[in-house]
Amino acid sequence: MHRAAMNATSLTEGDVVIAVSSSGSTKDLLHTVQLAKGRGAHVIVLSNTSRSPLATLADQLLVAAKPEGPLTAGSFHSKISAMLLIELLVQRLLENHPERETAISDSAKATLPWLI
Repeated sequence: MHRAAMNATSLTEGDVVIAVSSSGSTKDLLHTVQLAKGRGAHVIVLSNTSRSPLATLADQLLVAAKPEGPLTAGSFHSKISAMLLIELLVQRLLENHPERETAISDSAKATLPWLI
């Protein structure tokens, strides 16, 4: 996560950050999003709850699934919901900016192992 925080310091007002968190309370992610917002980046949050510290930082909040309990943390359904929303966002980005296909593909390949 330290690399994400380092990258956040180079963002500008024209950039968009998509933060994905089930709980919306992960300290490292909160720190990174705060850095990005401080640089003027637009923040889209994908979470399972609308009541979290991360949700309060969002310019756009997408709730992917119902909040998880102690017995359902990391459930398959919430992961699939989050991946579907990410896929829809990427598809829309590609429709509007086809020249970014290679960069999006490279980013997807690098992050896919973390989502599965």
